[in-house]
Amino acid sequence: MQPAIKQDYYRSHLENQLAKHGYTDVEGKTDKELVKILNYYKVKVVSPHSSWF
Repeated sequence: MQPAIKQDYYRSHLENQLAKHGYTDVEGKTDKELVKILNYYKVKVVSPHSSWF
């Protein structure tokens, strides 16, 4: 896969994963920011009440 196509695929995958959590404000955000947001949602799903703090 060419680097540009691979990058577009990765970005699209991140956006789709975030959309599953209801997050759609992806315009202007870098891939790194999207990964941080996705990680936040993954932790939120694992522990919605933060009972382990």
